[in-house]
Amino acid sequence: MKAEQQVIVEMAIDWLQSGYPVWWISLIKVSGSAPREVGVFIAIRADGEVCGSISGGCLEEFLVERIQLNEFPVISVQTLSAWDHDNLALMLPCGGSLDLLIEKLTSEESISSILSASENQKRIIRSVCLHTGEVEFLDHKECNSLTVFRENGKVFQIFDRPPILLLIGATQVAKYLAPMAQSLNYQVVVCDPRELYQASWSLAEIPVSQSMPDDLIKQIIIDDRCAIITLAHDPKLDDMALMEALRSPAFYVAAMGSRKTHQKRRERLRQLDLSEEQIARLHGPAGIDIRSKRPAEIAISIMAEVIAKKNNVE
Repeated sequence: MKAEQQVIVEMAIDWLQSGYPVWWISLIKVSGSAPREVGVFIAIRADGEVCGSISGGCLEEFLVERIQLNEFPVISVQTLSAWDHDNLALMLPCGGSLDLLIEKLTSEESISSILSASENQKRIIRSVCLHTGEVEFLDHKECNSLTVFRENGKVFQIFDRPPILLLIGATQVAKYLAPMAQSLNYQVVVCDPRELYQASWSLAEIPVSQSMPDDLIKQIIIDDRCAIITLAHDPKLDDMALMEALRSPAFYVAAMGSRKTHQKRRERLRQLDLSEEQIARLHGPAGIDIRSKRPAEIAISIMAEVIAKKNNVE
């Protein structure tokens, strides 16, 4: 399963290559409550087909109608507020105000670099001139998340490389967890040097690394947007991975297993010269407690805890 951002860009490019004009709408500012976060975008084909969501379903039909009535210029910023219009109050039940950057695209060059940057693990800025509609792509090396800002008559959107979710163990839980994480824009890396688990792995689009987990963690880019989860149930793999993971800036490090197993794991980690502060970062058993032993439900509980941690929910 591909991330939402990738699906929208690929669909818009396909429409443009087929000769359709495409309206590209980005959420660049929110005042008050809103169902989506700043930085999301949507593509609307000139005949009304939609890919993505800018408001969780509140405004999409309204935008399609206005596009088909040709009410938007080629480039503009529109403010839609529940406070200003009675009909928008019905469509924006959260009560907020949204600033939308609305662009009419006729060429894929104005968005294709978003895909290539993601594939090459690069951070880039997409710059749009509000006077001319001219689009530029600039290198950017020091951003941590997707952000939007306006300056000197331009809107700048920062696209970061996708965060990594590293799964140690090509297990049944990993088979459910991996596509969930992909849909949330994580680059999923699965590591398992065991031949049995490599042979039984069924997700062809996500290869299994045969490296030892601790070696792999040293080789790949781990930053404070990345998560590492051990699922192998093999201390030789899990403990060595956790030794490196707990020393890394990863925002979420967890291990699957029972509470009794978790306590034994913590004792072993103390013997690996990890500090109490580092060991305290370990989530275990991984996932929120939903009293399930089914692999799919365990994967859901783990992904829910990852999201909660990312959003600073205690």
